Amino acid sequence: MADVDGLIFGGLIKNEDRFWNSIFASLVGMWLIVALVAGTRHTLRIGVSYWELTHIVLAGAVGTAVLAYSTYFVRVITDGRLLSIRMVAWRVFCYQLSLIGFYLGRADRAWGVLADCCAILTCGVLMWQAVAMTRAINVKMAPLLKASVPYFVLALLFLFYSMIFLLMMGHGLGRRSFLVQAHAQAAVWGFGWFAVIGAALPLVPRLTGIAVKERVIRRAERALGILVFLLLIMTTLQALNQTILVGAVMVAFVGVSIIVLHPLLSDMLGSAEHWHGSALGLTASLVWLIALQATQCVILLLGFDSELFFYLVIPALAGAGYLQFVLSALHHLLPFSWGQSATADPSAFTELVLINLGAVLTLFGFSGNAMMIGLVLIAIGVASKFSILIRYGISVLVSEKS
Repeated sequence: MADVDGLIFGGLIKNEDRFWNSIFASLVGMWLIVALVAGTRHTLRIGVSYWELTHIVLAGAVGTAVLAYSTYFVRVITDGRLLSIRMVAWRVFCYQLSLIGFYLGRADRAWGVLADCCAILTCGVLMWQAVAMTRAINVKMAPLLKASVPYFVLALLFLFYSMIFLLMMGHGLGRRSFLVQAHAQAAVWGFGWFAVIGAALPLVPRLTGIAVKERVIRRAERALGILVFLLLIMTTLQALNQTILVGAVMVAFVGVSIIVLHPLLSDMLGSAEHWHGSALGLTASLVWLIALQATQCVILLLGFDSELFFYLVIPALAGAGYLQFVLSALHHLLPFSWGQSATADPSAFTELVLINLGAVLTLFGFSGNAMMIGLVLIAIGVASKFSILIRYGISVLVSEKS
């Protein structure tokens, strides 16, 4: 990671990059605000469906963050030569249009021409980003980054793949419930999980100050193909409603994921002197995501379908899993994009408790006081983490003006 550090701390982040990275963060924040409003309306049963709320968080906030910041390290290591920040901005803009179109067209209730157009636009954006990032793999860069970038590329391709199941569902090419479950598997454990691994590989060494061993990098490279193969089998079996077989294959998927992330988690847990807001949040989110994968294995092996799993655990999955990871990563990355050192989060431990205790409470039942209190705690923790970034960004802007 020495070459990455040299570029980051050498001040090669351009003003244009600072501007667009701030815009991207604002978009993520916008989706978080929409999610807060939608969650309140959903809880009060005022016209917001479960599908809309789920996709506002995962497709809106998390999807925007992955699309916008998946190029971060590649842009830094190549000084922006391969991945133009303006082209990234265009892709993010098109992605926002497609999401808004999905919601305006109420694609969860009636699939129509607008939904088809939005799905095709989303697929085009994802393929455009994947091709741009694939070109960067051939450039001479740190081995760790060379192992990381393919995970991001495959994450984008799996979201593309998940959109195919939606198109099939919209045109009646299969049983709706089976295709929705296959879509969810590809999006959550393909797009989301692969992006998390791709980000964790370069982020954990930055947070711990411990260099990743070469054997760990080789393990991550070899595991990628196995994870792709297993997930393709899982989604195909899911579309055919072979629930128990999906669970059996997912046991292997979870095992391979643990093998890849175990050295990183060990470094994180063993370097207490480097623990701060980002490290705490990243560690907790990785543990949550692996635990929820294992939980889905058990549910599927018992003969229950994935729809029940996602319905019960989506608040914990979205809040303590993906949102906590994204915000923790942004706490570390955004200050560097502004030309500053990592921002301190004085309320990091409080936010950790709020988000993770809230996620635990949501698992006690999908209705009732426990769910309500859990969602409120997650919302407060997420809002607090994002407010730190807002205040820090404003302070940087004010100091530059003066």
